[in-house]
Amino acid sequence: MAQQDLPPPPQATDPLLAKWLYTLWRRVLEAVTSITEASGVLTTDPRLSDARPASDVYAWAKASVKPSYTYTEVGAAPASHTHSGTDISSPVAEAFVATLVAISGQTGDLQQGDNGRCRVVSADITAPSGLTAGTIISIYNSTAATITITQGTGLTLRKNGTATTGDLGIAQYALATLWYASTTEAVLIGAT
Repeated sequence: MAQQDLPPPPQATDPLLAKWLYTLWRRVLEAVTSITEASGVLTTDPRLSDARPASDVYAWAKASVKPSYTYTEVGAAPASHTHSGTDISSPVAEAFVATLVAISGQTGDLQQGDNGRCRVVSADITAPSGLTAGTIISIYNSTAATITITQGTGLTLRKNGTATTGDLGIAQYALATLWYASTTEAVLIGAT
């Protein structure tokens, strides 16, 4: 497109708008006039100095229908696969899976060693004071009845999102998480 084929610069009564429109028009004009008619490539744009002609592109990439592959052809797992949690072999994944391992059959108060784990309980349990701030313990009630998380001596046990404090319950077959805000305050998320 030649310069004479372009429309004249836009007009505006506001001087600032007129200046902006003229600047924009000049940039468009410069871009259009820098296109060579032979290649259709912007010759003055430094970002395109490494541009390649279409002849460098493989035919399959230009085709309207692209090839498709099955998961077995590329060595991937099917979309519907699952993991048992024990077949993961990266150090990060192994550490993550280890934190999800349930501690079942353990009795007694919650303790610092439960941090990052899930206690499977079938009876009332005590949340003691003195655990480190930031400690997170998930608790799964594996029974058909509500269990009580007893507020230990020196601990304020809060029900998440409320002003309720004291002993709290976890419903049957429910999972709750206890987070220690400090050594003397904990919040139970998922309490009844």
